Amino acid sequence: MRNSILTSFAVLMLASVFSCKNDTKTPDTTPVVGQLQYEKKHGTDCDKPDTLRYNCLTINLAWPNVETGSDALKKSVADWANNYLIAILSAGAMDIEATNPPKTVEAAATTFIEAHKTFSIDAADSPMGQWTAESKDTTLLNDGKYLTLEINGFTYAGGAHGSPTAAVATFDALSGKQLTWADLVNDQSALQVLAEKVFRATRMDIFAPAGGSEPFEFDETFQFALPQNYGLVEGGIYCHYLAYEVGPYAIGNTQFVIPFESLGSNFKIATTPGSLGAASNIYKMEGNEFIIPTFEIEVSNSLNANQTLGTQKETIIVSAFFSGDPVNDKDLDDDGQMFITKKDIELSGDNRIAKFEGLKFSKAMYDKLADKDITLLINVYSGRKSSSDNLLDCGIVEANASKLMNKRFTVGCKLIEEPAQQDLSKNVQ
Repeated sequence: MRNSILTSFAVLMLASVFSCKNDTKTPDTTPVVGQLQYEKKHGTDCDKPDTLRYNCLTINLAWPNVETGSDALKKSVADWANNYLIAILSAGAMDIEATNPPKTVEAAATTFIEAHKTFSIDAADSPMGQWTAESKDTTLLNDGKYLTLEINGFTYAGGAHGSPTAAVATFDALSGKQLTWADLVNDQSALQVLAEKVFRATRMDIFAPAGGSEPFEFDETFQFALPQNYGLVEGGIYCHYLAYEVGPYAIGNTQFVIPFESLGSNFKIATTPGSLGAASNIYKMEGNEFIIPTFEIEVSNSLNANQTLGTQKETIIVSAFFSGDPVNDKDLDDDGQMFITKKDIELSGDNRIAKFEGLKFSKAMYDKLADKDITLLINVYSGRKSSSDNLLDCGIVEANASKLMNKRFTVGCKLIEEPAQQDLSKNVQ
C-alpha cells in the first residue's frame, strides 16, 4: 500500500482535476500532452500506520490529457483514458457496476467507495480493508504525427493480492484514430511468431530459470497471442503483456519492443515514427551520441550564506543528474529510474553561475527510453572544503530536456538552520 496524506474519522475526500489507414496530413504543431489527477480518500483509520489499518481506501489517479491538438485527438484520448480508469475503479464493485455502470471517473470512484463501505460492514475486522486504486501515465511517442500513451494502474479491493494493469494506445495526431494491429502490419500471424521470439528472449528468467526451478511453457491454458496493449515508439512496436494475459499471475507483466528492422515489409507505415520528430526537437546528434541542450544554473544565496562561504573560503557544488523512463523495466536501477548521465560543477569565489554544455548520451541508451524527453534534477550543496558537513540548504530544479535550451534557472540557498527565506528556486516540468 502506498503512504498518503493521513486523514481521520469517516469520509474525507479531496477531488481535484488539473493540468500540471495512414493519413499523409500532419497537424500544424505537435500536440501538447498534460496530466489530469483525481484523488479521494475514505475510511475510519487512515490516520494509523499501514500495519494497523482495517478501514482505509485511497484513490490516487493520474492520466494524460491532450491540452493542444485536434479536437478529434482530444476526444479519443479522453475516452480511452476514462474507459481504462472506470474499469480499474469498477473492479472492486462488480455487483454495483453491473446494475448501474458508471460513465465518469467521479461516478466510478463513488462506486468504489460504496463497495468499500459494504465490505467494511460485512468484514469489519478484516485486514483486507486497505483498498486502493492508483495510476500514472507516460508519453511513449509524440512526434507530431503519432501519439503513443501508456497508463499503468494498480487496484486492491480485498483478496490475496492486488491487480496491476495497464493501457497502451497509439493515436493518429490529426484524425484521433486509435491504431490497431491491422493499421500497423500486413500479416498478424507472422508478427505473432516474431513477438513470441522476442518474448522468450526477454523472459529467459521464466523459460530457463536458474537454480533448477520448473520452467514456464505456453500450453492450452496459457496460449501465446499478440498483446492487447501495444503502440509505436521510436525504436519499433512496444508490447505490454499483463499478468494472466499469456501466463499465470506469478510471471507478472512483460514489456519489450519489436524493432522496426525486424518487421521488414510487414510494417505498413512508410516512415519510421519519431525517427526525426522528438529527437530533432530536443537534441542535436553527434555521431552516435545525443547532445543535451545547454543551460545555466544560478545560485542565489542568502546574505548569511554568502558571508559564511566567503569567510570560510568555501565552494559550491552544482550537481546535474539526468534520468529517464525506459521501455523495459529491467533497465531501472534500485531507485526506480534509468540513469542517463551526471555532471558536477564547482563554483568558487564570487561565481554563482554554472553553465552546463556539451553533455552527451549514447544512441543505444536513447533507444531504450520510452519517453525521449529525459529529466534533469539539480541539487546544490557546499564543497566541504572547510567542513566535512554540507553548509547549505538549497532548493532543487527539476525539468525535462525539452525545457532547457539556453535557459537559466535560479536555485535559492541558505545556511542549514538559518530561518526560512523566500524560495527562489524555479522548478520547471
